[in-house]
Amino acid sequence: MSIEALDWAFKLNRTDVSSTMKLVLLVLADFAGDEDVAFPRQTTISSRSMLTREAVNKNLKKLEGVGLIKATGRTHATGATRSSEYKLNMLASSRHDPRDTDRGVNRDHPQGVNDNHRGENDDHTRSDRGSQGGVNDDHTLNLPLEPSEEPPIKNRVRKTRPWPEDYRQQFWALYPKKPGDSRKEAWAKLDKIEREDEVEFDDIMAGLKHYADRMAAEVRLDRKNVKFIAAAVVWLNQARWETEQPVAPKPTGGAWSAVNGKRVTAI
Repeated sequence: MSIEALDWAFKLNRTDVSSTMKLVLLVLADFAGDEDVAFPRQTTISSRSMLTREAVNKNLKKLEGVGLIKATGRTHATGATRSSEYKLNMLASSRHDPRDTDRGVNRDHPQGVNDNHRGENDDHTRSDRGSQGGVNDDHTLNLPLEPSEEPPIKNRVRKTRPWPEDYRQQFWALYPKKPGDSRKEAWAKLDKIEREDEVEFDDIMAGLKHYADRMAAEVRLDRKNVKFIAAAVVWLNQARWETEQPVAPKPTGGAWSAVNGKRVTAI
């Protein structure tokens, strides 16, 4: 792990880099060595970032497109595919970011003075503002803080009622237990449903209660029926809460027959 690479990735702030791109870049930086090169598999990046393989591949291409990384394919001696090599272009953020001309640093003036002499008074004495945008004694950039040009993020207006903070735990506690079921996948899908804001959490839990009761009854009849419990992420992907109905109570006694007024056992 390269502390310098992680620090660079964390502090990266460019208009052409989305939050998802930055997340993937942070994972690469976490795997990078002293040479700023990382070799994680895409499945590993997907696991660390909680993104799909498709999303990881898409954002790796975007990062390469803006010049922040260079990806090189690798193969084993047998010809089998290995994980790619990802070279972090840590200088690219200053080379390609158009906002650099407003920050008191460019290639022509490595000591933090632009062509408009920002950071230097008319009598060529260094101003306090210039010292904030120059180079520290350890040759690291000391960039001034600037007001954000992005509009403030407004609080999201939900279409459904807010979900409880522990909605993941509530769901998982009620879902029928099946050996090998993935809580992580189920929670990721549940998070997506919450963000999409199209479904009431109470509706999901109501349908899940019916499903849990039904599967509990099936398992009581035969323990082998546990294999018919759907994986939680599958249940969510198929929106099964929309079709689940309460378990109909089984008759406990006979029913009066219309013939001869006798009581007969219901079938």
